[in-house]
Amino acid sequence: MIDFERRQKFSGFYTELRCAYCHEAADFTRIKNSDPIAVICNVCGLHRVYPRISLAGQLEMIARKERYGPDDVLRTAQMRRSTPEKASYYLPALTTISKHLPSVFLGGKVLDVGTWDGGFVGILNNLGAKAIGLEQVSELAEFGQKAGLDIRVGRFDENTMSNNFDRNSFDLICFFESIEYMQDWQEVFLVVRNYLVPGGGLYIKSHSAKSSLYMWEKDYEFRKNFHGGVPTRRSYLYMMEREGFDVCESRFWPERFFLSGMVQKHFGTFIARVVSRVLSPMISILVNLFDRGDRVFVCAKLKLQTVSDL
Repeated sequence: MIDFERRQKFSGFYTELRCAYCHEAADFTRIKNSDPIAVICNVCGLHRVYPRISLAGQLEMIARKERYGPDDVLRTAQMRRSTPEKASYYLPALTTISKHLPSVFLGGKVLDVGTWDGGFVGILNNLGAKAIGLEQVSELAEFGQKAGLDIRVGRFDENTMSNNFDRNSFDLICFFESIEYMQDWQEVFLVVRNYLVPGGGLYIKSHSAKSSLYMWEKDYEFRKNFHGGVPTRRSYLYMMEREGFDVCESRFWPERFFLSGMVQKHFGTFIARVVSRVLSPMISILVNLFDRGDRVFVCAKLKLQTVSDL
């Protein structure tokens, strides 16, 4: 079932008017007028469908296995399993983390939020970290648990965190394409601050709302119907400053993964590999120049003294 059909089926849950970060309901600019309507928050720059799905709607989709049915779970877990060939997918993140937070790989404690089957958790552990995963979909978490990984089941909120961990527990908290699903990003950053050690690290990788894919395929249904919001690089920088983080690095994810997926969809795997190797360096330069990358990441450190009124 495509996401547009899910939106129709769960239309009664698309009731949330507010921006997921700044909570502004009316100050926005429309960028798409046909259903689903898409808007940009004029305060923080976060993109969203309008109205967006409520927390109750997200939970209902998961409970009824409309978002992740049995076939989706199996396919997803097979894609993300921490095999050597999949480890290369995480290499840009590992390189960035080792550059700015090298102590993580010397026994540092890491939480991977929205870990799916724990693929990133397994790789971090193999490299010397002590990583734990948090996953809301229990069927996905079971894949990692069966592989011997420490995967907790629950949402990233104060209730789940306080039931599982002590405050100031983690040297690094990661959101690997999971923050988009969060309903209240201010709450997310508050919980992050509560559970990071002083000066701890935050790594976020997500879709970019200014992706060229929107220009080519107009896939708002796929990207935004289940999400609280979709950021841009600029909106991340705004939020990091406001939430008490020093940005170490922020740019677009290497385009070979995006390009390979696009070409593979239309021309097959072999052609995709050839094209991505030849063209990805040039495309990466162009998308960074024109702010049109498909995925964006930010690596930041918690300021030792954060603003008291955040």
